[in-house]
Amino acid sequence: KHLQTTRLKQALNILKPRQAEIIKCRYLKDKADTLEVLSAKYNISRERVRQIEHDAMAKIKKYCLEHYSM
Repeated sequence: KHLQTTRLKQALNILKPRQAEIIKCRYLKDKADTLEVLSAKYNISRERVRQIEHDAMAKIKKYCLEHYSM
């Protein structure tokens, strides 16, 4: 799990700042923020937060496949 977290943190560097912050808030906190909390924080809809999260995860997946696949 530590290796996965380390790789995820490295992959966050390729994201735009808001994408990275949303991923951190959703996955890297002890108590993950909800879409509702993040939508209020960024003054956008829950659906937009979900879309940003989805796009960011696709970038992370692509990055990891390019750099860590065997």
